[in-house]
Amino acid sequence: ARFTPAAVTALVLMVSVALPCLAEKKVKILAIGDSITAGGTPFSNVRGRTYRLQLRKDLEARLPGGFEFVGRGCAACLGTKRTSDKRCKYGCMNEPDSRFLAFWGWTTEEMLKGNGKEWSRTDGLDKQQPPAGMEEWVKDLEFDVALIHLGTNDVGRGKKPSEIFASISEIVKVLRNKNPKVSVIIAQLIPFRRGLNKIIEINKYFVENAAGLGTKESPVLVADCFTGMDAAPGGADLVDGLHPTEKGAAKMAKKWEEVLF
Repeated sequence: ARFTPAAVTALVLMVSVALPCLAEKKVKILAIGDSITAGGTPFSNVRGRTYRLQLRKDLEARLPGGFEFVGRGCAACLGTKRTSDKRCKYGCMNEPDSRFLAFWGWTTEEMLKGNGKEWSRTDGLDKQQPPAGMEEWVKDLEFDVALIHLGTNDVGRGKKPSEIFASISEIVKVLRNKNPKVSVIIAQLIPFRRGLNKIIEINKYFVENAAGLGTKESPVLVADCFTGMDAAPGGADLVDGLHPTEKGAAKMAKKWEEVLF
């Protein structure tokens, strides 16, 4: 798709990563995270929904044909006989975007280094061993923008905000090794009811330190996915005190958009 000058100037973040080639190619978006990013399927124990689906709809309205999500979340299924697997078929055939880089239950450090366990339960390949960490995962990917929502699973592991942020910093380095001009958006984490005070502490640390990761060619910004989320028991935004409902996922999508545009 080609865009008018007025449309191009409206893309605050995407202009910084995609010019002068924005009018010639799609902007490639890599969503990095855990189950909050991957989302659940009817065949998993994760009941939450992912922001990626609503974000795709919203971006399609703003940039029809001008972007694509990239990643390896269901790549092992696409074009293979594994699509007969019920979880694989659901994740790869029923979702309009099945490409992301997110693993259920993984910490920030595990996303950086890998953990030697399953690739992703969303693709139904439970016994497949993952490559050794972020560097291996992104080596064959092309991306302009990275959306990172990581740190929730670190709360239960007793990780300090500085430790979580250190792993995110290393992830950013890996992304820049692949694309020195990548734009990175780090999310303030959505509420985790049983660890709410810790989440607030982590988010404060992100806000105070994220800008220091940025460079002129590769900015690092923060999306406030925390504010406005209803974390109360029985609230409309979290299905289990941790994962977003469809309404909560839509709120997350809007928060990413506030930074993207």
